[in-house]
Amino acid sequence: MDTILELILNALNHSLGIPGSAITICDFLKNHNKTHITETFTAIRKKSKEAYDSYCEYRKYRKSEIGTPTEEKILGYWESCLERNALPSVDDMVNSDTAAKEEAEIMLPYLLKSWMGVPDFVEWLHGILAQNQMKELSETLLSLQQNLEGISAFTKELMQQDISSIAFVISPDRIVDAKCSCTDSDIKRYYMVDNRFQTMFRVISAGHDVPHTEAYQKALESVESRHPVIIAGNSGLGKTSLMMRTAIQWASSGRIAVWLSLSGKDIITEQKAEAFFHQLTASIPDGQRALLCIDNPYEGKESFLSLQNKCPDTTKIQLIMAERANRLTSLASSDADALLYWFDDAQLLILQGLNQFRTTLELKDYDSFPFPETQKRRQKILERCTQPFVREGNLKKSENLHIIQLMLKQHNKPYVSLVELIYRTLFELQNKVSKTANIKMDWEEWADFIEDAFGKSQSYTRNELYGIIAALKIFNTPISIELFCRHFELNEHKFRNHLKERLMSQHIEPVIVQHDTL
Repeated sequence: MDTILELILNALNHSLGIPGSAITICDFLKNHNKTHITETFTAIRKKSKEAYDSYCEYRKYRKSEIGTPTEEKILGYWESCLERNALPSVDDMVNSDTAAKEEAEIMLPYLLKSWMGVPDFVEWLHGILAQNQMKELSETLLSLQQNLEGISAFTKELMQQDISSIAFVISPDRIVDAKCSCTDSDIKRYYMVDNRFQTMFRVISAGHDVPHTEAYQKALESVESRHPVIIAGNSGLGKTSLMMRTAIQWASSGRIAVWLSLSGKDIITEQKAEAFFHQLTASIPDGQRALLCIDNPYEGKESFLSLQNKCPDTTKIQLIMAERANRLTSLASSDADALLYWFDDAQLLILQGLNQFRTTLELKDYDSFPFPETQKRRQKILERCTQPFVREGNLKKSENLHIIQLMLKQHNKPYVSLVELIYRTLFELQNKVSKTANIKMDWEEWADFIEDAFGKSQSYTRNELYGIIAALKIFNTPISIELFCRHFELNEHKFRNHLKERLMSQHIEPVIVQHDTL
């Protein structure tokens, strides 16, 4: 996904061409004395060094061979653009032999992000945009600069208010960081249903997800038209990733997006909620809005109610949330309507299973828009999911395609979610590649965990150890540790100590520990 700075430079290159744009750069610098120009070049080189070091750090964790451009060429790239009358771009970096194409695609966002800290670079961009009557892009750049300052202040305030554990600011520079730091390992984990926030943020920022195109376009249209948005659907259909993609697109244009995950977090008191909204609204420039993304509100209902009670009546906050369909009806119950007033005039985007064309949820008087899953998208996801095993030589391409087609044919029912489809495919793959590869899924880690604690004498299969928890979770009935130990005849004291030692409170789904339950 392009950053706003990449879009601006691409527009300049397309509109002005190389010679016309370069004269403007030189003219801008000629208006300053030699000392100032020297200081600017020094600052640019310093920022370029920061970008280069970030690239090299990222390079350590990138499995595929992408190479490392020469440090001196990167440090002198700005001056090189001036000398050759050229604008920074991926094509220019390649043509000038500064970096190879794949290197340049990663390096350029690092450079652009770092150069935003040099006032002359921003002023030059303002000047060239205004001079060439690109008013909209000029205003966007100004908004981006203001928002970056506001985002920085807002992030510091979050830390001081001690709610940074559940609030994450999605900003243009963080999107660039996530895009550039996304590795092959991240992509592999993402398609093996690693639902940790940072994994999802990196993969979607880098554009390696398979979006639900129609639903994504509707989500963007709804937030831009100032409607609160509720993304609903059964578990495992991609609600959170859809909201994440919407938030990244919103922030990429220079606006503030704030992510609140209310699942398994400390309770947000009304005092903290009030402080949060005070700083958030103060950080938003006039005429702008912040996108407030709320994930899993039902699991943090007390926090959700605090936010609802303290959310100011302002046009500066644009709401979007994602929640399971059955939980939404509970949030909107007549006894304690957690959506009352806050989500008035909301638009309801309902993600549905394959060929599930009938609306499965009616909530209040919201306008609802159903989006059934497609076989084409499911196939693309399975291809991404299985691709690492083909690339690593553990599975033939023909075997891979056969397994995908088999899974799509066997599990083409509306109630089979994407997550279940991926799990079933991985189980099938495990039989094919178990001798040469180790597909380590989280329930296998759970089985290993039990085995470590109580030895191999326990005759439980991993399906038993995981299945009872999964079944109860579907019905929103977590099983207590005491009951789990009693059912499987495990020593509860030993089990609890082992949980504590292994930090299972940080274990990813489908097995987590929360409030003394599994």
